[in-house]
Amino acid sequence: RFVDPKNCTGNESLKSFDTISEIKTFRVTYAVYRAVYSFAIALHKMLSSMQLSGHQLNLRNDFQPTKLSQYFKNVHLQTKPRKKLYSANEGPIGQYDIMNWVTSKGTISLNQIGSFFPFVPPGQQLIINKSDIKWNHKFKQVTCNE
Repeated sequence: RFVDPKNCTGNESLKSFDTISEIKTFRVTYAVYRAVYSFAIALHKMLSSMQLSGHQLNLRNDFQPTKLSQYFKNVHLQTKPRKKLYSANEGPIGQYDIMNWVTSKGTISLNQIGSFFPFVPPGQQLIINKSDIKWNHKFKQVTCNE
């Protein structure tokens, strides 16, 4: 559910923010971004390789999906701390980002405060940067559900 920017008044509020559907939208959007970015990297590397070999580029005649596939398999995306996040050859690497949602004056900022890696040795799976956590000082305890 996206809002046409022409319909924005500047008085929008998080009170109308549909948390569940918006989270799903962010995840899907990021997955599409990674796919398009990976494709662009592979295409750039393939075209650069063809150009370096002195080949006159004519995509209409020379484009071969199997050749692009070879370059696509070698694309690797990484997170800011340089941890491998995605390899087109292997698919998503088993990593989960731990996010801190901070709301202030009707806006949300998402900050990655850690990660969970299910396929690494025990004791190394969970990483949390405590100094990156922003706490809401209005609340003294977390609501528990039983």
